Amino acid sequence: MISVTHVSFSYPHAPSVFEDVSMELSAGERVVLLGSNGSGKTTLARLMNGSLVPTDGEVCVDGTNTADVSSTHSSLQVGLIRQDPANQLISASVFEEAAFGPSHLGLSQPEVLARAEKSLELCGIAYLRDRTTYELSGGQQQLLAFAATLALSPHYLVLDEVYVQLDARTRTKIRSLVTSLVSAGLGVLELSHSVESLFGASRVLWLHDGRIAWSGSPNDFLQDASRAAAAGLMHTGYTRVLQKAVARGFDLSAARDMKALGRYLRKKGLQDEAKSLLLERSSSCGRLSHARLNCDVDSDACLNAHTLALRGASLTFETTRALDKVSLESKGELVLLTGRSGSGKTTAARVLAGVLEADEGKAVFDGARVSVGSVGLAFQNPENQVFADTVFDDIAYGPRVRGFSASSLKNSVHRAAHEVDVDSEILKRSPFELSGGQLRRVALAGLVACHFDALVLDEPTAGLDGASRQLIRNMVRTYADHGVPAIVITHDVGEWLEVCDRVAFMAGGKIVGTYCAQQAQFQEDIYEKADLEAPPEVQLLMQLRGGEDFDR
Repeated sequence: MISVTHVSFSYPHAPSVFEDVSMELSAGERVVLLGSNGSGKTTLARLMNGSLVPTDGEVCVDGTNTADVSSTHSSLQVGLIRQDPANQLISASVFEEAAFGPSHLGLSQPEVLARAEKSLELCGIAYLRDRTTYELSGGQQQLLAFAATLALSPHYLVLDEVYVQLDARTRTKIRSLVTSLVSAGLGVLELSHSVESLFGASRVLWLHDGRIAWSGSPNDFLQDASRAAAAGLMHTGYTRVLQKAVARGFDLSAARDMKALGRYLRKKGLQDEAKSLLLERSSSCGRLSHARLNCDVDSDACLNAHTLALRGASLTFETTRALDKVSLESKGELVLLTGRSGSGKTTAARVLAGVLEADEGKAVFDGARVSVGSVGLAFQNPENQVFADTVFDDIAYGPRVRGFSASSLKNSVHRAAHEVDVDSEILKRSPFELSGGQLRRVALAGLVACHFDALVLDEPTAGLDGASRQLIRNMVRTYADHGVPAIVITHDVGEWLEVCDRVAFMAGGKIVGTYCAQQAQFQEDIYEKADLEAPPEVQLLMQLRGGEDFDR
């Protein structure tokens, strides 16, 4: 058992992260830890695996106080998989990374190799064994971090937002793997902002205002909608359907996935009500697309829209064909780009923003070749985008380079910070003191402050709590409504469907299909063309339809 007893913690020269926190994690249970960005979840995770030591109180792993042993000793017992996998990888190749930990445990060479092979197989990346780690996509890096941790055979796992960079199909496979590990006796603490994490969970903890504000079953937690929202879950039609089912007796702890939910809703005759909740759409959705659908070519939205596009772009890294004649366009639209990990999405984003140059074809903005700095790019990993001593200086860097006056620069920084909910109190802090979600909002604020006329956003909501995801989603929709082309790379297609215009699917470096948002919501089969699993919302809707037609 991991026991956290009356623990308080603060970083040097910073306010206390939390006070008098107590909790337990037993073998053979999966506990979900919820909380808004900046609530201290990652700090608690690091305390549990011994990489941090409490200011007060104690953390014991199977009876041993982490303060009495080395951090290496504790981390072998409690594997921590971080939300920023690139900072967890240390070896040159995939296989070397998986073998690194076991090779330092005094094991025989055959045992080291066997552990590395098995962990890569379990995580579905054995085919990448000879790749260099820097070649991997964000999702592939996350899977490798998972495999390297499993190769150590820890007694407990702490998962810090490990699913956010994975596509839906891979998420399902890794969730099944975690379930099997828990059944075999592993204790798992999962840090999350996703309602999907509640399926099959033993307990839910809510970290709020520096303390464990609530502890109990997933069912009891979800029945209070205001508590669920405050804890970081996004208030969507899917969440509301789940709350409706729970109120009627659906047991989240006993259910493994969404299919059990669909069967329950049909059994209880709730399918029509559930479909209505799933089909509610944002009133702000698609002003430009609405104008096009009605052939209103003279509308202000159409006339003022900028165009960002890839024209037959191809790019090869060494022997890997990352992009293969990719064409993609946004004319003042919110376009999603999705695909499996390693399909070429991030490479396409960088070419669109002028950071990479295609071997063939080009990126164009309003007919001219894109140059560096003409298109706003949000990186998949925000820690690679921030660098200044303070949050204010980081947000101000872009406007300063673009020649903003002193007064205009200050106004732009404060306006951008307000727009993405960066609290003015943290503007003087170092960005590297912030949580992952706070850091992502700071990186986005840096783009907003520059007033770009085109945006490329790589997983802009990854790791954000529900309120922040809603905020960013609506903000990007507003930009598109004012003619700013916005291309969003995402694995979370479901959360964007009610505000996007089109969805483009990538596989093997190619665009394999582009569909309007309505098609992406109603046609589960289009995801298969990119070897993807449809979002839970789409799967549930198709399950409830049961093959029947109804008004779209």
